[in-house]
Amino acid sequence: MPSFPNNPRILKAKLISYETFSGIANSIQLVAFSKLKKLKKKINSRFISLRFVKTFLKNYYNSNIDTTEKYCLIIFFTADKSCCGSINNPIISCTIDMLTTLKSSGSIVSIIPIGKKGYNLLRKKYRREMTNQIVDLDLDMNY
Repeated sequence: MPSFPNNPRILKAKLISYETFSGIANSIQLVAFSKLKKLKKKINSRFISLRFVKTFLKNYYNSNIDTTEKYCLIIFFTADKSCCGSINNPIISCTIDMLTTLKSSGSIVSIIPIGKKGYNLLRKKYRREMTNQIVDLDLDMNY
């Protein structure tokens, strides 16, 4: 059984340390709630982006690609933030599908990726088709 000190100074010091600890715990809790609120906002904004991409890809797959054109240009946008694979992967796969369909029909295809992730994902396989790339929208565009 723990013994309690009889000295009032020791009791007062322990009480102050417990109050300080309680204040620190409350501060940590407030910071955690603030971070949680920011994450919820990010999730909601990503959900809106995902809905847009889903609608766009649904419309793409429901329409036929006109393969009678001789020259085609594909411009696609990718997100450069972390955890954006759920947005970028459908866009990249859709772009690759369009490229293969158009190239198989004999069209001359050029692509312009806008965003670093899209450029990095397609630069090895489709470097000849990339006429230009925009990887940083803060910089002046190079035409």
